[in-house]
Amino acid sequence: MSSEMSSQTHRTRATVRHLFAGSNSSVGFYSYYDFLIAPDATRILFVKGGPGVGKSTFMRQIGEHFAAQGWPVEYCHCSSDPRSLDGVIFPHAGIALIDGTAPHMQDPRFPGAVDEIIHLGDFWDEAALMRAKKEIVSLTRQASRLFAQAYRYLGAARLVLADRETLASAAMDFALVNRWRQQIIHLWQLESKDATPPLTANQSADSSTHASPSQSVQAGFDHHVPLSGGGTPQSRVRKLFATAITPEGLKSFLPELFGDARQRVILQGEPGTGKSTLVAAVAQACTWAGFDVELFYDALEPTHPEHLWVPRLNVGLVTSNEYHPFSAKANDVVLDFNQGLDYTSLASCAEELEYDRVRFQELLQRGLQSLARAKHVHDDLEAYYVPNMRFSAVEELLDKTVTRIHHWAEAARKELRCPANI
Repeated sequence: MSSEMSSQTHRTRATVRHLFAGSNSSVGFYSYYDFLIAPDATRILFVKGGPGVGKSTFMRQIGEHFAAQGWPVEYCHCSSDPRSLDGVIFPHAGIALIDGTAPHMQDPRFPGAVDEIIHLGDFWDEAALMRAKKEIVSLTRQASRLFAQAYRYLGAARLVLADRETLASAAMDFALVNRWRQQIIHLWQLESKDATPPLTANQSADSSTHASPSQSVQAGFDHHVPLSGGGTPQSRVRKLFATAITPEGLKSFLPELFGDARQRVILQGEPGTGKSTLVAAVAQACTWAGFDVELFYDALEPTHPEHLWVPRLNVGLVTSNEYHPFSAKANDVVLDFNQGLDYTSLASCAEELEYDRVRFQELLQRGLQSLARAKHVHDDLEAYYVPNMRFSAVEELLDKTVTRIHHWAEAARKELRCPANI
């Protein structure tokens, strides 16, 4: 970063969030990049170029510059290399820089008016890369093969997990889950606008067949989180990942994302006991009450929500399991979904459950190993690009981009009459 940028006065650092917008999954790479920022934002810059051209560093340095100026910043990490970035979002300014290369191809929807492309490939030595064509093509194909192999292993792991879920679901009293849903709505004072149906149409409303929640859980539900003016009719759902399947294993930002919450409801229990269903149902109640929400999805099964964040209430639902454990604090409510399991019924399929547990771990590890091998190949590929880049020119472009972002933010601030530091 140039001396001009680094010498600017640093203000108190603002809120910084870390998250994923995509993940390696049982169905391949799954993207929620369209939810990073509204398509009619102030400005969206799609950063393109090959491996090793400096896209992540370019975005990170811009993010750090504005975080030092007091801007809230979201860093979107890459699931294929969680130490790298796939995006930097300035939510209050409505400005984003997003990696527009494969596998999350992104292109302008409103070219010029909102979006534009920054192509760092403009600064590479094309002749040198052409001389390495054979090696570059070979490594690219090898990486693609390893990613495909990883997705097959993850897909197989998901099928085994589905068997565990089916066995647990058959032994689960979902009336308990539905009561917990109603208690969370009461806890967050959503009753006046809540019109959501029971969790599933075929679940019994008779709660007499199961004991009530533990005293400690019930006591937790007695502490209301006061609303501040209620919600708005136009509620929005933002879809993201808090955890991703990466070459380094399962990487989670749960502590950072939910650490400062006023209250968390922590969901624990076996697969198939209704945690995702509860998250979806409470999210629906929140949006019907007029509150924007963020839904964080399961990295392996990316259409199943795991966590819920309600920004205006500063509360959330967090799923805690062996892959991303989450510790409770004093004001949290902990719900153990295993309370609803009929262990007598489960005992008859104990051998199947153990088989599924072992096979799942084996397949997941195989998938992670393939991702790690793909990462090594990608590193070899970057080695052809790094020495053939004019990074001094990238640095000049970075400085110009910072100036432009200041200009766009100031124009948006005047139009919307926002605070001066946004």
